[in-house]
Amino acid sequence: MPAGSPSFGRFGTADGVCRFAACAGGSTDRRTPGVPADRTDRTAERLGGGCAPSRGVEPSGTVALERPERSRHLGRTGRIWYGPPRRIGNDCMACCRSVPPLPDARSGSESISGKGLPAMTEKERLDAQPDAVESARGGAMQVGGGSQHGDSTATEAVFSVRWWPAVVILAAGAGAEAFVWLRFADDGTQRIFLSMPIVSGTLFLLLLWWLFASGTAWRLRLKGLLVVLCVAAVGRWAVRIDGFEGDMTPRIRFRWQPSPEQVAARYLERLEQEDARDPSGTPQQTAAAGAAGAVAGGDVRTGRAVTSPRAGTVRPVDWPEFRGAGRAGEVHNPRIDWDWKTRPPRERWRHPVGLGWSSFAVVGDLCWTLEQRDAYEAVVCYDIATGRQVWVHRDRTRFDEPLGGPGPRSTPTFHEGVLYSLGATGILNALEADSGRLLWSRNILDDAGAKNLPWGMAGSPLVVDGMVIVNPGRGGGKAVIAYEARTGEIVWAAGDRAAAYCSPQLGRLGGQQRLLVFGGEGLQVHDPSSGRELWFFPWTNDPKINAAQPVVLPGDRIFVSCSYGVGGGCAGLKDGRLVELWRTPGVKLKFNSAVLCGDVLYGLSERILTALDTRDGRILWKRGRYGYGQMLLVQRSEDQPDAGLLLIQAESGAVLLVDVTRDGPSVRYELAALNDKTWNHPVVADRWLLLRNGVEAACYELTVRPEPAGPGDSDGATGR
Repeated sequence: MPAGSPSFGRFGTADGVCRFAACAGGSTDRRTPGVPADRTDRTAERLGGGCAPSRGVEPSGTVALERPERSRHLGRTGRIWYGPPRRIGNDCMACCRSVPPLPDARSGSESISGKGLPAMTEKERLDAQPDAVESARGGAMQVGGGSQHGDSTATEAVFSVRWWPAVVILAAGAGAEAFVWLRFADDGTQRIFLSMPIVSGTLFLLLLWWLFASGTAWRLRLKGLLVVLCVAAVGRWAVRIDGFEGDMTPRIRFRWQPSPEQVAARYLERLEQEDARDPSGTPQQTAAAGAAGAVAGGDVRTGRAVTSPRAGTVRPVDWPEFRGAGRAGEVHNPRIDWDWKTRPPRERWRHPVGLGWSSFAVVGDLCWTLEQRDAYEAVVCYDIATGRQVWVHRDRTRFDEPLGGPGPRSTPTFHEGVLYSLGATGILNALEADSGRLLWSRNILDDAGAKNLPWGMAGSPLVVDGMVIVNPGRGGGKAVIAYEARTGEIVWAAGDRAAAYCSPQLGRLGGQQRLLVFGGEGLQVHDPSSGRELWFFPWTNDPKINAAQPVVLPGDRIFVSCSYGVGGGCAGLKDGRLVELWRTPGVKLKFNSAVLCGDVLYGLSERILTALDTRDGRILWKRGRYGYGQMLLVQRSEDQPDAGLLLIQAESGAVLLVDVTRDGPSVRYELAALNDKTWNHPVVADRWLLLRNGVEAACYELTVRPEPAGPGDSDGATGR
């Protein structure tokens, strides 16, 4: 309706001109009497659009109209938003173009809400409808020869978003994340644990802001939610979480990439086909049901007949159990040449293996490990020189959990021609080392009446004085059990403390050989002959995860360490009690076991190579990041008692030789050995370097310096 019309127009005024402040033309001092301020406000609310009144209100109730630089609008949903002022024709700003016709269809002077403001006539409603519809669709309007384009609508949409809550949420999340990364710079586990709720909480708050506080139209909010859901659906279809790193960072893989288990299954299927075609070694299945305590589903598959004449005799250069003889993680072979720059290791074989974090036991020509093969937990024997499978014993069981993944965790133990293995579900087997024939089998969790640990049974069996000792954990006085090595009968059972992920070991304390069990609550010291608990040293964390082996120190002392914000400490015997001597929170051994060289302890504290003075608990240095890997002490310095050479199996799969002293480390050589996450312990036996992870196994031949054969030397080990 043209401006200045004497009748009440589409804006509810006598002259048809919008009386809302943002739409008023003319100077900023313009006054328009006759429209009470409160009535103007109620009219805007009734219309669901239009402009809010200006700041000034006359004492008489009239509205002082102004034309601000940027109009303040009241949208259809009652929200306040800001947009650039636009003029339609000569009288009204663009804010009024979305004003619908008054809903009151009655004619005459009947007021809106009964307040005396005249309503539109039917003719005025029909005249105004096309403009309102076209304006709501964002179309261009041609009034008085001028044009209004849709680009300003996009500008209004940008200004219509209420951004400040999102900025506050992002700033708070970024600040909290920065604090965590700075505060826990040397503790990857704590950093990830704290970062996960911060990141997820920030994203959730941003989603709530977008849906309920962004101020945009609901149609746009729902479109944004739909985009988020589509991205999540595509991500779920395209990628998978293939386990976690040592600091609990998820490993993302595309779903079309074959999983390690699928690769191993194809290899094993091909291997069985080759065995079936080989007349010299046809696989045979032998029933194990007649063996004492045999597990349902167990069987032995005998492959190529490879026997070792030295399988019953352990030499100093062999590796008969977890972390070698004495479980100290030290190599005792002075003939190995560690000058890898001149004579690097030579790869002898490499092939896929079943899942799991087991290491190797090596005696003579044979090596043994544990693998998860589909629905079966398998004890596998390989020819160390060729990598060919000799035999495999299978138990129909499968352990799996999201963080550590499927498969067994412990390492077999060789003793006097018998191999003892403990699976992740508690199955303890005694097998003939050469043939794989089952001698006896028990389930230690059933015997103890205990529940399995969240990450499964991980302790390797310890053989001492004709007994096989394991740690099933809580179970009515059977937390630690000793079985008769020949028959599998229980010799003794003791304790009621929670188990953890360490292996039982021996250590001299108080002048005698003691049994050390680092459980979920702390260090237990037992009499190995009777199982009686002699001392207990509490050392634990919130999840009760102790996975690093204790280290026996000179002077009746023992060093223990764990992660999850606790660190390490030293216990010693005083007045017949095991008491704390010192602690060092900065040494957090998660599942890497340290090695002792002189008075210095070397280990991976939350991925960082660390040197610790065991005399007072002082950290000498922390340098070099190798992930959550493992290490061995392969050589001691002849000149410096605290110096030596470390072989570090990095979590990435690389193998490094690192010279260490009290002053610092120096990388001597790096070998790109494995190609995936590696938590398994490396093995150096005779001239062989054996490596594996949950994907593949590899064997490297090391150079061995020749030595004149003596009267008692029948090794046959020679240089290459």
